[in-house]
Amino acid sequence: MSLIFASLRILFGGVVILCKGSYFGELAISFLPHLSIISFLGLLFRVFQLWRFLYKDKQKKSLKRRLSPLFVLCFGILFGCFLRPIKQFYQPLHQLNQSIDSPIKVLFSNIYMGNNNIDAIKKMILDENPDVVLFVEFSEEHSQALKDFFATHYPYSNTTSRSKIAVGSIVFSKYPIDNLADDFPQANWRYGYFSIDTEKGKYYFYEIHTASPVSKAFFEKRNQQLKQIKSDFFTHHQSQRESDAKIIMLGDFNTSPRSAYYADFAESFSGTLENITKTFPILFTRNLGEMLNVHKDFSFLPLWIRKAGGYFPFFQSHIDHVFLSPNLKFKNLKKIQIPGSDHSGFIFEIE
Repeated sequence: MSLIFASLRILFGGVVILCKGSYFGELAISFLPHLSIISFLGLLFRVFQLWRFLYKDKQKKSLKRRLSPLFVLCFGILFGCFLRPIKQFYQPLHQLNQSIDSPIKVLFSNIYMGNNNIDAIKKMILDENPDVVLFVEFSEEHSQALKDFFATHYPYSNTTSRSKIAVGSIVFSKYPIDNLADDFPQANWRYGYFSIDTEKGKYYFYEIHTASPVSKAFFEKRNQQLKQIKSDFFTHHQSQRESDAKIIMLGDFNTSPRSAYYADFAESFSGTLENITKTFPILFTRNLGEMLNVHKDFSFLPLWIRKAGGYFPFFQSHIDHVFLSPNLKFKNLKKIQIPGSDHSGFIFEIE
């Protein structure tokens, strides 16, 4: 039985690696980050069996022990393949101690369209006191419940994109906003493009919310949206900005660093934009626990199960990102949890 189980694990891991660009392959490699841990445990077990085969129980040459060298090789290859994207992406941040005289404080989160924790959201914003607030999945209900609050504290706002189900991406700011996205169909490409004018100069923002790959059709739509963002950035927008423009691209990309599509997207911006969420230990912005707690579809589950989901390592992923141009200084990047949201967001300071 153990031979069959080990063989199935190797087969599954191999299929995931070979088909990582496919819909099901990406779901596995992006939303099951524990695959590298499973491969490592399998490797340790098979190394132990190999040691016993070579040095301890020389008389007991069972089939599984004779196959141990092959299993060690296979699990070693899988472990290396699953570890490689982690090693390539995650690294300690190197700019957190940069001196910033008059920083602009930015808060971003997917607020979750069904979120009704209005008072708690207000309190968090007042406590953090950001200069710019960006939300995706901002619904009409949110707009009605929060319009007086934001009108009081953030005189400038702009709805940067809107989907067919009336949830969109929005920005609130203490500084004037210039919407630069009027000349393209925002709802199709699911991103907003605008600038914010401060006494320190102009900052260009891209607020991203690509389609969630809940089906193959949406998976393909998300991939097309990522391509369109790249194309617009370099062929349409680049020529309209200053050569030393300060650019912030952030949002819910619905794409993890383990995705082949993320790798292609990030590589195309190499030298132009850098993902500042490259932090270790591994950072997750979406996890099973938050989903179970805030989605009404799971309210039938006992409370202890929903709470336990937050500690369960499966189905956690890093799908929200912040990219900055190299001429931007930043500090105090931290992960935040908007009350009632199924995503974690970010808050940071830039200059």
